[in-house]
Amino acid sequence: MALERLGDEVMLVVTDVRMPGQMDGLALAREVTRHRPDVAVVVVSAQVTPRPGELPDHVPFVERPFLEIRLRDAVNRAVAARTVPR
Repeated sequence: MALERLGDEVMLVVTDVRMPGQMDGLALAREVTRHRPDVAVVVVSAQVTPRPGELPDHVPFVERPFLEIRLRDAVNRAVAARTVPR
């Protein structure tokens, strides 16, 4: 699984909803926030808009194509919302 490859140095995951393989970006966002709350997550897509409740709280969604400022804002919000171990 993708989470097994996330090292301690990973602080941010940006994923598209559509990905090759069995897991989509929405499922990846749920898994990362469940198992690695210290990692910020942003989800993007040009084709799929998540329905209410499909993304974990505090995981921003950015519709593609996007302006750099929108992606930067989403990254800043995601990083601010992550849980950093003490």
